Amino acid sequence: MNTNAVTNLDDLILVQFEACASSLCGRASRGVDYDTKNMPPSDVLSGGVRHFCSPAHNQVFNTLRKRADAECGRVGFQLLKGFGVPRSAVADLDMALRKIASEYTDAADSLCRNLDDYYREWEEKHPEWVAVLRRDRPEPSEVRARYRFSHVCYRLKPASDNPDDPINEGMAITQGSLLGAILGDVAKTAQQLLDERFEAKAYVTSSAVMAVMALGAKLKGLIIVEPAIESVAHLIGVVTESIGGQSSRRLGDREALTLRGLLTMLTNPERIIAQGAAFNTDELAAITVDEVQTTPQAQPAGEESPAERLADESPTSVQAAILF
Repeated sequence: MNTNAVTNLDDLILVQFEACASSLCGRASRGVDYDTKNMPPSDVLSGGVRHFCSPAHNQVFNTLRKRADAECGRVGFQLLKGFGVPRSAVADLDMALRKIASEYTDAADSLCRNLDDYYREWEEKHPEWVAVLRRDRPEPSEVRARYRFSHVCYRLKPASDNPDDPINEGMAITQGSLLGAILGDVAKTAQQLLDERFEAKAYVTSSAVMAVMALGAKLKGLIIVEPAIESVAHLIGVVTESIGGQSSRRLGDREALTLRGLLTMLTNPERIIAQGAAFNTDELAAITVDEVQTTPQAQPAGEESPAERLADESPTSVQAAILF
């Protein structure tokens, strides 16, 4: 049993949020609302449901939910149907979620104040389907009751004080479980950055560096929870700081290759673990900017480029491509 994993739970807060909303839809009944010879348009009926008003009126709630998810993901990692967040980041996150909750409430109040008008506008757009739209349509007060946003912050404490008690295993405190959750979250983020910033792009901008810097900053905040990630966080800092992302610009070919190589490694938790074992903090601190940004030799015709080889190379060779 890793007793440090149990101790580190004191530095970890579980944050969960719930965002509920009405679909502004109702189930359609064949033979009552439609028949195969006379189907309503898709914006009135689709997927077996009737849309009582324009779906656009619900978009703000989806946006706020995504914002809450992003705020939690910025400082924490997915854990137990919520986010594991270092204690030091909880106060600011709590304030951010409270602000989102306030906006969510205001948006719900505004929607329901204007809902009768939205119903009427939708009927005017689809006058031949008024009967279908009005059947079992909820009143604004009924709709309002379905909108709520809330969040809770929990301290994590084992059910048993005995660290070897099997009852504690379900709380993600056994050896390596928190590390695995953190690395899985990092891998997901790294893959998203590769897809969004590199795939099918003619060039890469410094905004990609800032996004990777943010990932490194999150890992630094989680070091107190899982010390094994310190060397990985430091490596991200060394690489991104050497490239720089403060000014808006296109990255050079070598800079983009270096950043892509780093992200490629981060998509594989095994590579991250190997990287952490291969370099300690002192060794990483000794890596110079010149070593990271060394210009590669000209590529012979017909050979794969370093970028093309990165995804298939071993962890050791990927490290070499990144660091040297």
